[in-house]
Amino acid sequence: MSIAPSDDTYDVHAWPWALDPSVKTYRAHPLVDRDSAWVLALAVSDLAAIRCPVLGMTDALADLHATVSLLRQGRAFIPDIVADARLQDRSWAEIAAQLEISPAVARRRHKPR
Repeated sequence: MSIAPSDDTYDVHAWPWALDPSVKTYRAHPLVDRDSAWVLALAVSDLAAIRCPVLGMTDALADLHATVSLLRQGRAFIPDIVADARLQDRSWAEIAAQLEISPAVARRRHKPR
């Protein structure tokens, strides 16, 4: 299976953020698309190759190990990223939209104690 960016003319220098950093290039909610699949597939194959150099490129269990490891690492990053978003004056509604939960739940789970 070939996973590549959704735009065949992917030119990083043409991306809006490269031209104007104030342009918001992400959606108000998370996406599962070819772009995120492509980045995750690269990360999975890299991590599998690091942890299992001999079989990492061909062993599905090594890919599974890498995928679950990256998912757990991503979950571990969330509290710090939410704290950073709050420091940048992002609202609980904006944060909740990215977490796909209600603002009340986001606040309850991530408000500093």
